[in-house]
Amino acid sequence: MKGDINKLDFRIAREGDESNLVDLLMQPGVLPYFPMCDLREVEDASKISLSYINQKAAYSVDYDGQFCGFMVLYLSPFSKNKHQALFMIIVSQEFRNLGIGTEMLRFLCQSAKEDHGIELLHLEVYEDNPARSLYER
Repeated sequence: MKGDINKLDFRIAREGDESNLVDLLMQPGVLPYFPMCDLREVEDASKISLSYINQKAAYSVDYDGQFCGFMVLYLSPFSKNKHQALFMIIVSQEFRNLGIGTEMLRFLCQSAKEDHGIELLHLEVYEDNPARSLYER
């Protein structure tokens, strides 16, 4: 079943989204696909991800008014690497397999290019990560 993409709202994340991001990362079955092991590490990583709000590179996604995902472009502070960025996307469990991840990736690629001048996006993904098929498409 596909979701209605017209119900998606992409916005720059806000400081108040930290608890949403922590909750996403702590959902059952998520941590095995991230380099974090426990709540303390998740909270630290969430703070780092949200620090990109100031560069307008951390985004929250709502579906029909409900928080459903988060994405971030980890922009480099070094001039030599300003054309590339590592990224992260995570979709809440109850919103997976609706096409939301595809739309998030589309939005992030467009924003990276148009808003940040990024020419190369890359990510690190564990081999058995179920989202791998999304990234390969």
